[in-house]
Amino acid sequence: MNSVMTLAVLDQNIYFAKGLTKALSAHFYARGIETRRVDRQHMHQADLVFQSVPSGSRSCFCHCAALAEPRYPLYFALRRPENRRKRELHASCLLESGIIYHDMSVAAVLRKVSLALEQRRSQPAQPCGSDQKCVCSQYLLTQREREIMVCLRQEMRISDIARRLAISVKTASNHKMNVMRKMGFQRNSELYYWLRQSTMA
Repeated sequence: MNSVMTLAVLDQNIYFAKGLTKALSAHFYARGIETRRVDRQHMHQADLVFQSVPSGSRSCFCHCAALAEPRYPLYFALRRPENRRKRELHASCLLESGIIYHDMSVAAVLRKVSLALEQRRSQPAQPCGSDQKCVCSQYLLTQREREIMVCLRQEMRISDIARRLAISVKTASNHKMNVMRKMGFQRNSELYYWLRQSTMA
């Protein structure tokens, strides 16, 4: 083994995640490449990131890429098969290397990953490309959601945000949850980590 490929496979379906990891490990092992798996907390250290995207949400990997610089991982959206027909409803992130559906054959997944790696070799990765840390969030978030994120970044409590914006606590909380869904965050800690790294105005 002369090199290492680091993988982050982030999907709530643990059987799918384990199967994908095993298939990728066997694929790279056959090519003399050792694989190492990292968890969500260390995904910015991965070479390949496979992250589930909730139904009805757009993929956005810019918040991950901002933490990974100067490394430039390849990002793949993991989607459930029923979302295949809704493809036009969820535009891709500029950093997305491809979509992998849960019902794809192993051969099709490995072809998609190999093609993305070949393209990466011929066209070196570019940084996120904007003075904003998250390019996609500019069109993903509504103005009110952005206002709430700015307040959260200032470490305001939801009740204080609601008072400042003259909305109910429940409405402010719903906006926060919408942002978490759109950005693919499953825990408050992920949201706050992104906000600390973000340059949102």
